[in-house]
Amino acid sequence: METLSRARALHEQGGLREARRLYLDVLAADPGHAEALYHLASLARQMDRPDVAARRLQEALQHHPDFIEARLLLGNVLVEQRAFAEAERTYRAALDRAPDHSGLLLNLGNLLHEGGRDAEAEPLLRRAARLDPALAEADNSLALLLQRQGRAHEALEFYRSAVAKRPGYAAAHNNLGTLYRELGQLDEAVAQYRAALAQGESLETRGNLAALLERANRLDEATVEAERALSLDPRDPAARVTLAKLRGRRGEVEAARRDYRALLADLGQPGEERQLRTVARAHADLGRLEEEAGDYARAFDHYTLANRLNCRSAPGWEENAAAYLDAIRALQAGVETLAPEAPETRGADGNAPIFLVGFPRSGTTLLAQALAALPGAVLMDEKTALDEARLAHLGDGGPEALETQSEGARQKIRQSYWAAAERHLGAPLDGRRLIDKMPLNLLNLWLVAAVFPHAKVLVSLRDPRDVCLSCFTTLFRLRAGTADFPSLEHTIQLYRAVMDLWQAERRHLALESAVHRYEDLVQDFEGELRRIAAFLGLAWDDAALDHAASARRRFVVSPSYDQVVRPLYGSSIGRWRHFETQLAPQIAPLRPYLDAFGYDAP
Repeated sequence: METLSRARALHEQGGLREARRLYLDVLAADPGHAEALYHLASLARQMDRPDVAARRLQEALQHHPDFIEARLLLGNVLVEQRAFAEAERTYRAALDRAPDHSGLLLNLGNLLHEGGRDAEAEPLLRRAARLDPALAEADNSLALLLQRQGRAHEALEFYRSAVAKRPGYAAAHNNLGTLYRELGQLDEAVAQYRAALAQGESLETRGNLAALLERANRLDEATVEAERALSLDPRDPAARVTLAKLRGRRGEVEAARRDYRALLADLGQPGEERQLRTVARAHADLGRLEEEAGDYARAFDHYTLANRLNCRSAPGWEENAAAYLDAIRALQAGVETLAPEAPETRGADGNAPIFLVGFPRSGTTLLAQALAALPGAVLMDEKTALDEARLAHLGDGGPEALETQSEGARQKIRQSYWAAAERHLGAPLDGRRLIDKMPLNLLNLWLVAAVFPHAKVLVSLRDPRDVCLSCFTTLFRLRAGTADFPSLEHTIQLYRAVMDLWQAERRHLALESAVHRYEDLVQDFEGELRRIAAFLGLAWDDAALDHAASARRRFVVSPSYDQVVRPLYGSSIGRWRHFETQLAPQIAPLRPYLDAFGYDAP
């Protein structure tokens, strides 16, 4: 025992070779000494010898099958060797012997989550957190799972719990920063990234902070952070993409193009998901620079490559896209059974929300930033408040689920919406008029009509060819509502389904709505804005004319964050003509919408 104790002490102090010699001395005296075998395995793992570690652990378990910590470590080693099926069997065999072992529950839950088996992983992670209230890793892992499922506010609760349990938990601070970024809470995201960095330098966190600051249009700060990341690793792809993006935004177009090309040449064929996203981002950004330089064929090639890589980083995107289309068509069938409510029964409500909707990339961001500058208005930018209220009370039900809802039940949906809105805003409305800008709330107008009969709805239209092209050339995370965009054909299918649903909503719902066209807004900005403000009942202020200043005052979550801070420009009108050759095979399905919305068909 004295020899083993000395070996462990040396091991902890970093004297690996001497510790190994002493462990072997223990084994020489007792070849089946499980603890010595366990520590030798741990040492081999530290010395990057996972094969030796696995062999030592299996030997220990032959002598002592109930040695749970050895089974746990063996599972971890197998995960590192990417022997996932064998690792799962090892964890489960250990749990058969120790069902309340929080570490086993955590690691098996993480393994299942990484394998996309969230339904199995979630109860294991929740149980681990309950069994060991101090286990911050369980809260962090559960939050990661919830975040991936789009359950942002549940994830927020567990990230906060993780950093409360362990204030120095850098990984949880980093993950919480990323969630705040997704929620559009800039200051909170920056604070969490800096809290993570206070625990020690991290290339990933430094890169995340640089990318966030660029996205927040704080270009000088972003440059400093990206350069710090490159000082840690001069070849780091994420930091190099951010610096190239910053160069392009400062007008150093040729230098930015060289940077992107050098990066793509260095990276070759990316493998892991994070690198796939980075290379996809580089192709998409370089495509935009090539387009600005007038090389449209090369630009389209880069956009196509970006989408292919994006698809590789999101397995199952086609199935998700098909399911989303099916859900929209089911909604349309439900809407077409509704009879519009007589307008005179709606009354008036000056504080009802304003819903700004449209197909993605239809100009809602430009309009929203201008309207947000009007007196008494507050913008909620691309938040899920309406979906949260719907899911809380109707689940997956559509228009048919409302038929049996009493006015009291509808009032509860309203209350849930207002509570979610104030949570997203981080402050009470205090009588201000809410502008809920969420483009694909176009799918929820049946709910708006039933629950907010006094609401005003503003629908943004744009030339369908420009809209679909813009969706294809913008790199989205592939989730519900955006999973169709890596393919022009899929994008156009989604466009048609969404606009067909909207047309059905116009026929079957009593909505106080107005339509505006992006092109009209760009060509007569003040005149169109004044018309829209009058329809919405918002007081006029010339501050609305400086949309760029309005955008710089807030964190813009839309992909057009870097465009809306620029002076008004009209180069996006008719952009599709630069890619007419590539679009030609796809135009025919859009012709009915070109006619219906007043755009000249080719």
